[in-house]
Amino acid sequence: MSDYILYNFEYIKEHQLEIIKELKASHDIIQELGVSNSTFGYTKYNIFGVSSPSIHMYKIFDTLRGLIRGQLSEERVWMQAWLNYQDYDGVLQWHNHSSAYHGYIAIEPQDWDNYEQALKNFDLDLVTLLELPFSNHGDGPGRARNWCWDHSISIGADYHWVLDDNIDDFYRLHNNIRIRVESGVIFRAAEDFVERFENVPISGFQYRFFIAPNQKYPPFVANTRIYSTLLIRNDCKHRWRGRYNEDTDICLRVLKDGDVTIQFNAFMQGKSATQTVKGGNTEEFYHAEFTENEQFKKTGYNVDGTINKSKMLADLHPDVARVVWKYGRWHHYVDYGPFKKNKLRYKPGVKESLTNKPNNYNMKLITNFQG
Repeated sequence: MSDYILYNFEYIKEHQLEIIKELKASHDIIQELGVSNSTFGYTKYNIFGVSSPSIHMYKIFDTLRGLIRGQLSEERVWMQAWLNYQDYDGVLQWHNHSSAYHGYIAIEPQDWDNYEQALKNFDLDLVTLLELPFSNHGDGPGRARNWCWDHSISIGADYHWVLDDNIDDFYRLHNNIRIRVESGVIFRAAEDFVERFENVPISGFQYRFFIAPNQKYPPFVANTRIYSTLLIRNDCKHRWRGRYNEDTDICLRVLKDGDVTIQFNAFMQGKSATQTVKGGNTEEFYHAEFTENEQFKKTGYNVDGTINKSKMLADLHPDVARVVWKYGRWHHYVDYGPFKKNKLRYKPGVKESLTNKPNNYNMKLITNFQG
């Protein structure tokens, strides 16, 4: 018998909002009994006793009791159970994930030593390195992204973030000002918003350079492409494919299903321009194909290096995509007009539970920040 078991309790997922409502009522009772903090006062009550009129809590208790009996052979067993009840602003005052890096970095085997040393140099103990089972295949990022997707599923996650390796920093748009953020809480805010809906398989952050500080923008735009910083629901039926433009391709397949993508303008990424950072796609194919032009020889920037990626997208989606020349290099053009009819659908019970009270996730505006 193992020391622990992991149990996926679908009942809680299906009745989450009702359970939260009933636990709020239990929390009020606990405070009326003189326990001001339900977490630190855990020795003064048992949550299953306080919530005994609730059929939801009874089902949780009954299932938990069975699991415990399956693990412990003792005839008599006592179970202490208490309630951690916090709102976001309250809990984030003392518990946060403010590190600039929190999660996993998937790397090819030949880069392991360099990354391991970099983590030591920057004292980043909230990062786990993952070694990909392949390297230098030249097929684009899709293979690594699908591998990371599978890893996310293997650890029981419902969503995962995938980020390009040439992002400098992140920003929040506040009063038409692009403000750099030093906390990962914007990722949590985006997750919470997306989880309100049942038909948003892919979402992500806008590029900083597409948000002009002297213009007004909505907090998000629906039914468009998501680049470089993507939040993906793990049960999305589409996977990464193709050598180029894989982000636009997967978004188009999601939109053609009638689902919705969300691009946050409220949160932005400081993205380096294509071909300006060494490694990755730059050396795999942008600087390896169609290099017989004078500008590449003079400047090191390949104006023809992106033509294949644009052609591939046009071939995959000829109904909405075509190849164009602008801004001094080849681009793809996609008409997202046909997808504007895709509508967001709230999960049952969510819309009724929303309030007009703003939630800043404990973010504070600091001027002349040094760090």
